[in-house]
Amino acid sequence: MKTENQILDYLMHDNSLTTLECQRQFHTSELRTYISRIIKRGFNVVSVWVKDVVDGKKIKYKRYKIAKVF
Repeated sequence: MKTENQILDYLMHDNSLTTLECQRQFHTSELRTYISRIIKRGFNVVSVWVKDVVDGKKIKYKRYKIAKVF
């Protein structure tokens, strides 16, 4: 739960996170699991597909963030 709360706190401060960034910052590759738990707790997490080119290869990954309520 400690890592989950750290991720939630990070996202609540208007940050976004990818799986790779999560591995580097929080030392876990389970971002999707934590995101699922955070959503079950009632937070509105959105994801956006990002397309990129790395070393000449096309890749795509998700970036997660807390949706702002207006």
